[in-house]
Amino acid sequence: MVAFRIAVCLCFLALHSQAKVLSLDVCTDQWILALIKPDHIAALTYLSHNPQFSLAAPKAKQYPIHNDSLEDIQRLNPKYLIVEGFIHPFKKTAYQQKGWQVLVLPPINCAADFQKRLTFLKENLPARYFKTNLPKFDLIPTPQQPQTAVCISSSGQAQGPNTPGDIFLKAQGLKNHITKPGFHPTDPEALLSHPPAMIFIADLGHRQTQYLKKNLRSKKQQHTDIDSRFLLCPTPWHFQALQSKLKQNQADS
Repeated sequence: MVAFRIAVCLCFLALHSQAKVLSLDVCTDQWILALIKPDHIAALTYLSHNPQFSLAAPKAKQYPIHNDSLEDIQRLNPKYLIVEGFIHPFKKTAYQQKGWQVLVLPPINCAADFQKRLTFLKENLPARYFKTNLPKFDLIPTPQQPQTAVCISSSGQAQGPNTPGDIFLKAQGLKNHITKPGFHPTDPEALLSHPPAMIFIADLGHRQTQYLKKNLRSKKQQHTDIDSRFLLCPTPWHFQALQSKLKQNQADS
């Protein structure tokens, strides 16, 4: 009887040790770090420690990282694998055959999708995984007479409706100057022929954005540089941090 109880206890401990989440991309890293308790995080991606891609890089350094291989993930022994937006069916099947549950986060196309993503996670993960004080999702104002603006990614693409840049603009109470959904190459001449009130550029030093900024300077058209991480991984707390930074820059100028 005692041996049976010990065996049951060991099985429970083994199952409990597997009850952790593992992130498969740097955007999911941000959500896991913000929502999940530390003792339920198995590992993050290698990019989670890179401040160029992750807003939460200092916090992420206390967690293990993985190289996305089956062997590496198996060594970390998670129960849930969480990925942003899309995963190839073959890879998903390979993960599931290992006994892992794969959760694909719903896409973020508008501010309401933040709450949908949180609801999805709460429906698919045990309640004990979540932190007590979760981030708030009421950061998107409703402008009365919004100015038009355009948000341009580090690759020089203007971001239309249903993109991270579009959500960013709405978070600032602005109306997107680009009306066609998706991402579009930026034509400096076309942009300057009917310029919006504000131009935001996520600059990583790419040739496309350097060329665009040179054209803007030649036409004496002002623009505002923004952190590219806010377009890479749109989250409410990214926007909150960015709004604070923009207000500080305005106060300093």
